[in-house]
Amino acid sequence: NYKAWNLGLASAIACCAFTFLLGGGIVEMICAFFGAGVGNFIRKKMLEKHITLFANVSVGVASACCTYVLLIKLAELLFNFSAIHQAGYICSMLFVIPGFPLITGGLDLAKLDLRSGIERVTYALLIISVATLTGWVSALIFNFHPQDFETYKLDPLLRAALTLITSFCGVYGFSLMFNSTRKMAAIAGMIGMISNSLRLELIDTAHIHVGLAAFIGALTSGLLASAIHRWIGYPRITITVPSIVIMVPGMFMYKGIYYIAYNDWIENAGHNRFTLCHELGHIILNHDLSKVDDWAQETEANVFATELLMPEAIIQELVNRGYSIVNENMLEGIFNASHTACQIRIDEFRNMPEWHGRYTDHETIVNVQFRSYLDSFFPNKKNKYYDIDYEIEEERERDEWR
Repeated sequence: NYKAWNLGLASAIACCAFTFLLGGGIVEMICAFFGAGVGNFIRKKMLEKHITLFANVSVGVASACCTYVLLIKLAELLFNFSAIHQAGYICSMLFVIPGFPLITGGLDLAKLDLRSGIERVTYALLIISVATLTGWVSALIFNFHPQDFETYKLDPLLRAALTLITSFCGVYGFSLMFNSTRKMAAIAGMIGMISNSLRLELIDTAHIHVGLAAFIGALTSGLLASAIHRWIGYPRITITVPSIVIMVPGMFMYKGIYYIAYNDWIENAGHNRFTLCHELGHIILNHDLSKVDDWAQETEANVFATELLMPEAIIQELVNRGYSIVNENMLEGIFNASHTACQIRIDEFRNMPEWHGRYTDHETIVNVQFRSYLDSFFPNKKNKYYDIDYEIEEERERDEWR
């Protein structure tokens, strides 16, 4: 049995590695490291006090989420980081994934050992339910949203190297949480490093379905464990299960229950609108649709969708009328776009250079098209005699004099 700080450090390393493998950046990785470390440390301390299982899971997850929230809010306040980094808070609670009972329960059911299989799977589902509901309540309190990570462009060789390293760290950390010896954890980490990297390469490079890729990865782990277990002296199950826990889609389990709790799994108008505009952008910009996940094309389509749904000219007009665009919630209410898109847009707007003082022809056309809507819902606060037609006419006269 390891001490609380050992397990806290193990979970911190594992969740930090998970964050990268799920698409997070350095900010999310650092925050998940501290969040998971604090959460599992507190959970272990409560277990030592013989606190009930549900209570220590709830408090551990809540502690992890609160630590992540605190660090992100400090980063936003001190370093002006974008709120998009909120997306990684789920990674800070992945240390409670009941991987061992979930996988061994599935193996028991496959062998028709129904009693053991049902008990283990039921236990795992209870842990997942308590953890996800606690994460949902925490997100509700802090107004966090489990959206997708911001896309980062890395050199393929660098990404492959980091995938190998983080796969090893993730499996090693989880093995220690399963009470494996350090040598056993290192062996499981080596196996997981190979099989999980293979799984991710099959998905990203060969575009194999994620379910089939996970099967191939798990099969690779089992074959490698079978090949070496005679020489290392450990039972196959002790090195196979930790090496494939990293393939359990814990983040998507939590997202699923989050959206069910939010009653958001049937439709999300803002997200659907952005997705439609994104795909429309691919068509209008004449992209090569045979290139899947091309970074340049995806970025261009995102910019197209953002400009179409939330024109810069309209945002600037609202500011000129005396409205303070201070957060993504206001943009979400005005333009009915997805929360993530509004987070990115408000971050871009904060970094825009100071307005040049006059509208371009394109901006003028956009403002005229939206004039009746703006006049109805966002009347001018600065000057009650403001008239956009007068401003346009004045602008034309100034151009003629030039």
